Amino acid sequence: MEKVYKLIFTLLLSAQIGMTVAQTLNDGPVQLQVKLRDYQYTNQTLSDFTLSVGNFGLPGSLSADEVSMRVWARDNADVDGVGWGPLGGTPHNATFAAAGLSPDFNDVVYNNTFPGASVPQFFDVRIDAFENDIPDDFAPVSGLTSCGTNGSGSTFEGSQCCVNIPFAGCLFSEGDDIRCDAQPFVTSLNYRLGPPCSWMTMVI
Repeated sequence: MEKVYKLIFTLLLSAQIGMTVAQTLNDGPVQLQVKLRDYQYTNQTLSDFTLSVGNFGLPGSLSADEVSMRVWARDNADVDGVGWGPLGGTPHNATFAAAGLSPDFNDVVYNNTFPGASVPQFFDVRIDAFENDIPDDFAPVSGLTSCGTNGSGSTFEGSQCCVNIPFAGCLFSEGDDIRCDAQPFVTSLNYRLGPPCSWMTMVI
């Protein structure tokens, strides 16, 4: 019977960890499941809206920070040959009026069975996270600016003009920001720190 290793991890987005170790073990078969529960938001909680007129920029604030997070996991040694896998990449959005903890997403981002004797010893985590200013910051004024209707909470959008004045140019612009697109974010995580067939919490 295969051993089932189940990981629950919480992301603390304060530093990027980089270490590359790819090794395999010969005690399969093994099933590895990785689940995202929540993430901690530690950034200063002010919207990064900027009123830009010509070459001048005036900072302002339209709403709390809306964070979009997408997470993947992969077999560190690529025994399965699927890379980041098909389960990851679901948008996990949360709004923060102050630094704090996201909702409990309880989302499986990796689930794979290694049927042979050769199995990975480690797994990696990838993230794409950013502050979603478009269209969230402009939702209350969606009828007045193009930024109220353009954009998606799950896709990073760069700066775009919100109000364009004929013959004068863009009155002000906005874009998603504070992006961390790390492939990988953390490497060589050991999923065997707890017993098989039970969930183990891992904070990264």
